[in-house]
Amino acid sequence: MSTHPLLSQLAGRVSKDPALAANKRLVYDFWREVFEAAQMDKAERYMAADYIQHNPMVPTGRQAFVDFFSKVRKP
Repeated sequence: MSTHPLLSQLAGRVSKDPALAANKRLVYDFWREVFEAAQMDKAERYMAADYIQHNPMVPTGRQAFVDFFSKVRKP
């Protein structure tokens, strides 16, 4: 499984700020579990229903994200 260089940096950095550390962990876990492992059933744990997608090729919304990436990424 490959890891995006930015996420490697994110995971490797420890923060003394508990909120920042929690946010970093959340992003890392989302990337690892949902995006890289294509476990779309876990998307609800990390994404709001009205998630705003910034990729113009993918519609906005959690369900749209799941639908799109379920077609292009397999667990």
